[in-house]
Amino acid sequence: MAPATICILNSCAASLLLVAGTNKLVAPNPLAAALEELAGSSSVKPNNTLVRCIALAECAAAFGLSIDRGRLIAAPLVGCLGLGMALLGLVGIARRTTLPCGCLGTHHGPTLGAQAMICGVGILLVWPFNVLYGTTAGAFNYTPTSSVLTALIVLLATIWIHRLGVMAVWPWRKIPTGMETP
Repeated sequence: MAPATICILNSCAASLLLVAGTNKLVAPNPLAAALEELAGSSSVKPNNTLVRCIALAECAAAFGLSIDRGRLIAAPLVGCLGLGMALLGLVGIARRTTLPCGCLGTHHGPTLGAQAMICGVGILLVWPFNVLYGTTAGAFNYTPTSSVLTALIVLLATIWIHRLGVMAVWPWRKIPTGMETP
């Protein structure tokens, strides 16, 4: 696998983890509610502290993936986060959850279901790819390239997630009535 390929793969995974992690840090309630719904009548009640710990782990994993030598250390954490996401998606499908996962920091969006499971499996696969590939050994400017690419993807993802608000500021096209942001 070419160094550029592993850089692009890790930048995409880091972007996903960083967007999800920062949104959960700011707005932990949606995921806490979804986890509580999944827990059902269990005595374990997830709270905002648990969600913020998950969010910090996602952000740490994202930063680790952006550094050449750090990505081999971060890869197991990324794999565990991916496995957890995939399992939550699977449980969400089985229990027919109705609440959003909260990865976008909102009370709307995808539920903990098939999309979470697919993203989780994709994130999980980052671990073996990084272990199999090893380090770039300085033959490629991995860290600056990965950092810039991750920042660009995060920027584009954030604009997409909050596109109605962006369109209100820069109305290059008409927003349909009733979809304006406050």
